[in-house]
This record gives sequence, structure tokens and C-alpha cells, in this order.
Amino acid sequence: MANSSEASTEANSECKVASPTVTKSPFRLKKSGPHKLSKDQRAIRDKVVAECEKNGILPMDDPHKLNDEDSVTRALIARNWDKGVTMTMLKHVNKWRRKEKVNDISSIATKKFNKPLRKYVDCALYGVDNDGYPILWQNADQKKVERLLSDHGHDGAVLLNTYIIERCREAAKLLNVDRFSIVLNLSTISASVLMGSVGQVLRAQVKATQQVYPENMRRCIIYNPPFVFRMIWSTIEILLDARVREKIKIGGNHIHELVPKKTIPPSFGGKAKVNWDKVQMTLHDKQMEAHPSP
Repeated sequence: MANSSEASTEANSECKVASPTVTKSPFRLKKSGPHKLSKDQRAIRDKVVAECEKNGILPMDDPHKLNDEDSVTRALIARNWDKGVTMTMLKHVNKWRRKEKVNDISSIATKKFNKPLRKYVDCALYGVDNDGYPILWQNADQKKVERLLSDHGHDGAVLLNTYIIERCREAAKLLNVDRFSIVLNLSTISASVLMGSVGQVLRAQVKATQQVYPENMRRCIIYNPPFVFRMIWSTIEILLDARVREKIKIGGNHIHELVPKKTIPPSFGGKAKVNWDKVQMTLHDKQMEAHPSP
């Protein structure tokens, strides 16, 4: 079966004359992830949707959005319900997606990095967390991180990060949920690398992700980080909103709070058989990936 992201890319390239349409949920969204929206917040959201439509900010040209109402809701949460700042953010996201050709990120990344992507990253979308959100498992392999930076530099690392996030968003949409969770294994990263280029890339990725992917991550666990990570974390933490910081847990003991035992891969202390070449979830393997065998 064809990859759904590739199919959507082909459709976009064949129908360039067609413009995206404003998509709204069949009901007025009353929650977003764990956030229950008050009547006043829904009223603010509806006003922003109307203003964005009037000013050409909507519709969002984003194949992995749930709908435009949801996109506005996420941005409002991320910007503390400030209407003006939210509209500026959405305008920036639209501009960024066009400039970076994010809708074609799958073909761009494949061409740039030359499959298999595992040459540069160990990650897999496998299973769902205790709340039904798809999980991205990632082993931060030191040699692969160094190879990525050596071959493609900082811009290449950002591109790969964008590709992975888009695959996570695709998986969430396939499972009819609005967020995804991440478990990142840093146990093999040395202090010197973490303090140097890798730390710089992490900070840049965190900052960029917060600006263009508001409220897409449900939770993140930093699994078995080296001791020096605490020092690096202090420089990353200041870039994050308090709301985002609350989603991130540091230490392997948190993994069982998030993930069913049968879903945990061996490198994270479990026994699940995970295909580390999978950084996307297709319709064909949706059920298998969402409900792995014990």
C-alpha cells in the first residue's frame, strides 16, 4: 500500500490550481488534548477563526491537520489565548511551511539523506501510550548524530527533525487523535558531545518546534540521560513555556507511567519487537502498530 504522505504529495502536485478549503469539525471543539475549553475560550477561538479567514491566514495548507478550528485552538493554548499573538504565529507557520516545502518533506528527506534513514537516526513509531496517543521511540546514537552533523550540518538535522515530526502527526491523524508522545533514549550520548554540537542542535530544535508545532506533543520522556544532561537541560528549559515543561519527564522510571509494558522496546527495558526502520505508520499496519502483540 502506498504511503499516505506520498499519496497526499502526489495529489497536491497534480492539483496545483486547487486551493485548500477551511475545514471545521462537525461539532464545535470543546477540548484539545487534555485541555477542556471554557465557553469564553471557545468564543475567543471562534473570533480568531473568523479573523484568520478574513485575513487569508486560513485555510492552513497542511495535510496532517485535523481541521482549521483545531489548528487555531492549539495555537491559542500555546500563546495563552492572546488573539493577536496567535494570528501572528499562524501566519508565521503558513509562511514557514511554504518556504520549507513541508508538505513535500517525505520526498525531500528521502532524496537528501538517501534511504535508509537509519544511517542517521534510530527511531520508530510503535504502539500507543496509556491515553491512546502514538509513541515515537528514538535512540540517540552518538555515532549517527555525529555522522548526521558531519554530512549535512545543522540544517540537515533540522530537516530530519521536521520529517520525523510530520510522520508523528500523520500517525496521530490515522489513529484519530490530536497529539503524539515521545520517548528519547540518551544513554549512549557522551558528556562532551552533549555539551557541544548535539546540545546546540537540541536547543535549536526545541525552539523551532515550539514555534511551528504548537501543542502537538502530549508527553516526552528523556530516558536514562547522562549526568551532564541536567546542566544542558537548564539551558533548554528556559526556552520552554511552563505548559511544555510540565509534559517532559526526565528519568527511566517515568516510562511505566506513560507506556503499557508490552509496548516497550528492548533498548528501553522492554521486550516489544520494533522495526527501527519505520518512521511512519501506514494504513496497512495501523492496527498492528497501534495494538502490538503481547
